[in-house]
Amino acid sequence: MHLDRLYRSTAVKLAAIFFGLFLILFLIATTASYLLVSHELTDAVDDRIRAEYKIISAQLDPEVPENFAQNVQNLSELRDPQLGILLLTDKDGERLAGNVEAFPVEDGGSFSTLPQIKRGDDYAYRLYSRTVGDMQLTVGQSLEDSHELLEITLVNLAWTSGIAICLAVIGAILLSRKVQQRLRPVADTMNRIAGGDLTARIPRLKSADDLDTLSGSINNALDRLGLLVNGMQQVTTDIAHDLKTPLNRLSIIIEEAAQQEKASEMIASKLEAAQQECDNINQTFEALLRIAQIEASTRNKSHFTKVDLSNLIETVADIYSDVAIDAGMSLHTTPCHEPIFIEGDERLLMQMLVNLVENAIRHCSAHTVITITVNLDDGIPAICVADNGPGVPEAERENVLQRLYRLEQSRTTSGNGLGLALVKAIAELHDAQVRLSDNNPGDQEKRGLQVRIAFPRKSDSKMT
Repeated sequence: MHLDRLYRSTAVKLAAIFFGLFLILFLIATTASYLLVSHELTDAVDDRIRAEYKIISAQLDPEVPENFAQNVQNLSELRDPQLGILLLTDKDGERLAGNVEAFPVEDGGSFSTLPQIKRGDDYAYRLYSRTVGDMQLTVGQSLEDSHELLEITLVNLAWTSGIAICLAVIGAILLSRKVQQRLRPVADTMNRIAGGDLTARIPRLKSADDLDTLSGSINNALDRLGLLVNGMQQVTTDIAHDLKTPLNRLSIIIEEAAQQEKASEMIASKLEAAQQECDNINQTFEALLRIAQIEASTRNKSHFTKVDLSNLIETVADIYSDVAIDAGMSLHTTPCHEPIFIEGDERLLMQMLVNLVENAIRHCSAHTVITITVNLDDGIPAICVADNGPGVPEAERENVLQRLYRLEQSRTTSGNGLGLALVKAIAELHDAQVRLSDNNPGDQEKRGLQVRIAFPRKSDSKMT
């Protein structure tokens, strides 16, 4: 799948949403866990120093306060000031005992750094200070162990986050692929339907999930659509076949009547006109049947052979050069200098070119120049039939490719409005694109018409 299609894929978008939500929730949970651990560690330190303060302060004997200072000094000498501090000061803030120098401290709990106690860095302490008699007792504990534990916790959370994100990415990719695998058969089936294969159906997994239920509903709709299309095709074919026989018989009877010696010239001319109308009706039905047959065989290309487009246009030019001259026109070809081959039905491609040339001869005036060109542009084989006649208005170019549609100025000429429709049907059979454009855009009276049939690009389309 190309990157632009990948980015537009609904499955990828859903996977990205899933991954984003997972990542946000995980980051919230990780942050909350870290803050909770930090809070619990701080509470544990606070509880410890309060308990220690309570035990030490209980040793004060108001009768002999100097013994209390000695006890504090003895206790302070047993602890490393980098791990915990013990300080006793008088009411003026002078140090009486302890393992650190006196420093200002607020009464109650506090958080402070002691820059005078270093091991290459400042140490953070949780302090608890209260008055004991007329003295100030401060108990503190280093947060180094707590910080190390938090660092370990943070590293663990980082590793866990990395693993979780990897799992989320893998899960998102698997989810995207799973959805794509379920949607790809639906897209393939609809492409086959669009290509004319009305028998295509979405395979079902019998999983009874939403996508399987949707596939069943689409298949039911396709079944109904297939029945309607087949019914319409059958009705069209039956009508054409049923009317073709009596019209042929009518044409024969009129022809026989016109040849009767007893018929007057007036009756004979009327019968000849009626016979011509019958012939026109037969030609219309023949064209309709031909279009229906071509459309019905859109997927059947087993009879295709290698066709040289240069040779094809030369053959058509040889056939219709004299016809164009009789109509006061000229027909020219511009073949490629080397063969241009495509896979196709040569008989139908011949019919397509004949229809385009006849259409130009029928609807253009004398002195019109008709050209047939074949070329290979960027690996795309193309045939162009152009003239310098009145052309087709831009708003009508799609309409003239429809069955039985005729321009207002063309209703007085012969024809049944099926020539270009047959051209379109044959082009679609060959997966070719039909494009109508002005041949002389600057001339509004004789802007002409250019019909370009572009065939699919093939690596071997040019062979010498």
